[in-house]
Amino acid sequence: MPETVNTVFAFVILVGLATLPLLLDLAVRLLRRRVRRHRWIGVPEAEIDDPIRAVKRARLRVSPDGRSATLSGLTLGGRYDVEDDARCPRGCQRPADGCDCGFYALRPEVESHVFRTSERMQRATTVRLDVELSGSVLEYELGYRAQRQRVLRVAVPTICASCARFGDTQRATGLAAVPPAQYAYSVSVLSRTTPGGREPWATLEPTCDLHRRARRDEPSVELTDLAGMLGTEVVWEQSPVPEPPSTR
Repeated sequence: MPETVNTVFAFVILVGLATLPLLLDLAVRLLRRRVRRHRWIGVPEAEIDDPIRAVKRARLRVSPDGRSATLSGLTLGGRYDVEDDARCPRGCQRPADGCDCGFYALRPEVESHVFRTSERMQRATTVRLDVELSGSVLEYELGYRAQRQRVLRVAVPTICASCARFGDTQRATGLAAVPPAQYAYSVSVLSRTTPGGREPWATLEPTCDLHRRARRDEPSVELTDLAGMLGTEVVWEQSPVPEPPSTR
């Protein structure tokens, strides 16, 4: 009996030592996230009336029939138009200090710090937006929170998002829809935030020729078509990593 107890005790100790680095890493990540969030919602400095330029990242969405496209945020995933007013579920008429509502955007000079180029997967599945903020705009350490937003330009990554998931940097040649089931977390939010929309919109990602053929049953969009759908300029974004010549 004592030997069994000692064996179990030793096993528990080994498991604890093995998982300790993971727990410490998780604690550090949570602390960093809390610090970043404090920079956004804890220290408003001023309110700006004149339109200002800023940058942000977003996701592209395409309608089930492939005829319409729009943008959505990275957190809750609510869809918004190229020119839009922020909507708050709590009923705020303008961005308030005690609420998280409004359009968030970064100062251009802090973009490389917040969205590090090493975060390749995020860079491949999101687009970069140049935006103009107006109305009631709160200023923060990292950027702004605005009442109104107008998207001036959409920059699409040149890396195929599907290839990037496997560590490859194959050049993208267009955009293809990803089935909504792969983004189940935000489906209810996406359906609720579009007037009259009941079907979830798929995520639109840059893709190479090989993966476009593999998704032939899903909507596929060229950059020129996307510009017409959105009603703003759409360009290829400079890749954050060197890319080999395409062989496909």
